[in-house]
Amino acid sequence: MANINNNVKAGINGGTFEDVASANVETLLATKQITSAVSMGVAVGGADGTTDKAFTGAIVYNGLHNLADAAIYGGANVTAAQAVTVASHDTTSSSEEAKPFQDKLGDYSDHEQFAENAGIDTDGSSYYKDTDENGKGLDTAGQAVDLENKGSLSVGAAVVVAVSDDAAGAAVNVADRDIDFSARIDNATIKAAAIATTAEADSLGVDVSAGVAAGTQDFGGVGSVNWQTQANDVLAQVSDATLITDKLAIKADSNAKEVNVAGSVAYGGTAGVGESLAYNKLSNQIHAYLAGGSLQSLTAARGVDLDVTAANGGALYAIGATVGASQKVALSGTIAVNHGGSDTEAVIGEAEDAAGNIVTKDKTTLTNVADTNVLATGSDTRVAAIGDFGFGGSVAVGGAVASNDVGGAGTGETGQKTRAAIVNTDLTTTDAGKVAVHAGDTSKLTTFSFGIGGSGNVAVQGSAATALVNKDITAEAKKSVIKAAAGGTTKDVAVTADSKSTVTTKSVVGALSISGAGGAGVSVARINQDTTASVTDSEITDTNTLVQATGNSDITTVGIGAAIAGNVAVSGNVAVNIIGNNVDASVARSTLTSTGNIGVLANGRE
Repeated sequence: MANINNNVKAGINGGTFEDVASANVETLLATKQITSAVSMGVAVGGADGTTDKAFTGAIVYNGLHNLADAAIYGGANVTAAQAVTVASHDTTSSSEEAKPFQDKLGDYSDHEQFAENAGIDTDGSSYYKDTDENGKGLDTAGQAVDLENKGSLSVGAAVVVAVSDDAAGAAVNVADRDIDFSARIDNATIKAAAIATTAEADSLGVDVSAGVAAGTQDFGGVGSVNWQTQANDVLAQVSDATLITDKLAIKADSNAKEVNVAGSVAYGGTAGVGESLAYNKLSNQIHAYLAGGSLQSLTAARGVDLDVTAANGGALYAIGATVGASQKVALSGTIAVNHGGSDTEAVIGEAEDAAGNIVTKDKTTLTNVADTNVLATGSDTRVAAIGDFGFGGSVAVGGAVASNDVGGAGTGETGQKTRAAIVNTDLTTTDAGKVAVHAGDTSKLTTFSFGIGGSGNVAVQGSAATALVNKDITAEAKKSVIKAAAGGTTKDVAVTADSKSTVTTKSVVGALSISGAGGAGVSVARINQDTTASVTDSEITDTNTLVQATGNSDITTVGIGAAIAGNVAVSGNVAVNIIGNNVDASVARSTLTSTGNIGVLANGRE
């Protein structure tokens, strides 16, 4: 059992700092957490006429709760000739960035080397990496998993082996990860050539549960359970600040990866039973905010380059594999589930308050801005993949279920959001200034279930793959004024949203028997997705205005069932797509004054 809690803060609270070259406030996490439990039970050589029995189990709990906060706040006043940066992020424990801090710990490297020399796996790689030369991939249930590590690392492994006449084992691995990064400028006055707040998450979590049970005479049964929860918050914001600069960049970025693998192999002379469960629950927030206060250029002739960006490029894998085998009866079952969602927002006019609530400011004033980009993107990857195999001399029964539930589509919860917006804002551009507000989704969702059963008499196998998606992709300008300063003209204002996600759902099942075989494959994709671009209660004066929403997702659903038997064979497959997508581009209660073109376009091409 391991439960780590870190609270790392760096900040400038109040005070006046003048004539400095540059200022940097930074928090850095380089956490490495390796927790494992290995159990083996072997019982042989009992008295004649008795049955030897072996029972064993392994339980692992990995708790990781980190908070990294970097801030300039409390009325601080900073004047710098170059840049003022606020950053909160993580890195690998072996990186050059982390080394100066580790050196301050004195004998850190000596302790690590001592453990390695004693044969202890200090990076957890032996539990999840391939044995191939590149060591970068794990291929399970036909899926290649990206295990490249650029940030903090948390590995949990539970492994059991039981061998006897009767053998039973259970491996349980539970991980609870809550890693928050925040980079903030709140209630401060800053004058500098460039200002940036950056919050980034690059952590890798890997959890493995594996069980092997061999009951050479009668019963062999094993179960493996992996249960992961992840609730990460990545926040970059500037709130109620007075800024004078030529470049302001606010960036929240999450590339966190969670890998969950559960596997079981069971053999019994009379009965072999194997079960595996891999479950992930996700609830992440990636937010970039600029709200309240004012922004103006340091160099009037140049104007301000303004970027407010939030990006979700994380990956979530739930993978299960089970083998049940017996000379008589084999039972096998495998389940892999991904549940929950991540909200990604880049907004001018909203911010997070001290209580963690998102509030809309009465007014945000931006002056002499040359290039404004408000960008929210989702390019995350989710995979739920399983393989289930049952082989019995007389009877084999197996079932495989893989499920992806994105945004609570299966529970009626609020959907996963990707949102870019300008709200309650007066934005004055330079002559020929540009404004772009864009929300985009290019995520990939793969759900794959494979089951096969073989028996001398009866084989029954089922396989199901379900993808439930509930998403909102929104770009909007609301209650805002966008125009150039007197004597100039804003060139382009674009408010665009597009969905180009890929959803692939496949279920494959096969049953083979001398007497009777039955196989059923079910593959279902239910997609509820709203893609919206809107201008509401706003005033825009420019050359060209574009409000465009595009739905162009690729959805593939396949169900395959096969049965082969000497006497009776029954097979079936069902593939269903249920699509409820809405694509909407609108202008409401607004005034658009354009000397060139105005386009309000909606395009759906799923």
